[in-house]
Amino acid sequence: FALSCTDELLSRTAEAADELDALIHTHCSETEYENEYTREHYGVSNVQHLDELGLCDDHSVFAHGIHVSDDDRRLLADTGTAICHCPSSNLKLASGIADMPRYDRFDVQTALGADGAPCNNNLDPFIEMRLAALIHKPAHGPEAMPAERVLRLATIEGARALGIEDETGSLEVGKSADMVVLDLDDSPSTAPAGSDLASRIVYSAQSSAVEHVFCEGRQLVEGGELVGVDLPELLEEAERARDVVFERMESER
Repeated sequence: FALSCTDELLSRTAEAADELDALIHTHCSETEYENEYTREHYGVSNVQHLDELGLCDDHSVFAHGIHVSDDDRRLLADTGTAICHCPSSNLKLASGIADMPRYDRFDVQTALGADGAPCNNNLDPFIEMRLAALIHKPAHGPEAMPAERVLRLATIEGARALGIEDETGSLEVGKSADMVVLDLDDSPSTAPAGSDLASRIVYSAQSSAVEHVFCEGRQLVEGGELVGVDLPELLEEAERARDVVFERMESER
C-alpha cells in the first residue's frame, strides 16, 4: 500500500513472496488520492507504481481497485494480478465503485470480498453478492453482472485468485469437502422454488438460510448453529477485546 509502506518494504515483500512462493495481499487504488500521490512522487499511477516495485503478478490479490484506468487494467490482466471487489465497504466509505464489468472486458482475474469489520460491519457474503449484482446495473444495464457470474466470484473465482482452485471453490472429486448447504425452500426470502437457482442465492438468500457448513469435511455449522462454539462466551470475549482497544485509545490521547 503505497501510502503507508516504504518502497523498500514493498519491494522486499515482493522478493520474499517470490522466494517463499507466498501470496501477497494489499489494498490498491481504493481512493483517488493514491493515484495523486504516486503521480506526484513517481510520475505513474498507483497500479503502475506497485508493478514497478514487483507486486503485480499472479501471486497478488489487491482489494478494491476502484480508481484505475484502462492502462491499469491491461497491466493487471497481463501480470495475472487479481482484484477483490468489496462493495459494502466501498459504499460505506464512499470510496466509489470498482467497475467489475469493465474488469471482465479486460480479462482481469477478480473475486469477491468484504474488507475489514470496521469498514463493513457484518462481513456477510450474501449481502456482498447481492450488492455486487446490483450496483453495476445503473451504469451498464440490467444484464450486467448476472447472478451466475456473481456466484462464481464468491466461489471458484475467489479460489482461483488465491491460487487454490485445484483444492476448493467448487464441488468436484478430489477437492476439499468445503460446502455450504442452504435451505432455500423453507426460507421466507427464497421460497417458493421454481426460479433460477443462482438468482435465488444471489438476489434473495440471506445468512439465515444457511443450514450446514463443512470445511475439509469437518462440520462447523449444523442446523444453523455453530458447532463446538460457546456463542455467549464468544460474545463476551469480543466485548472484553473491545474494552481493551478503548482503554488503549484513552491512554494514548
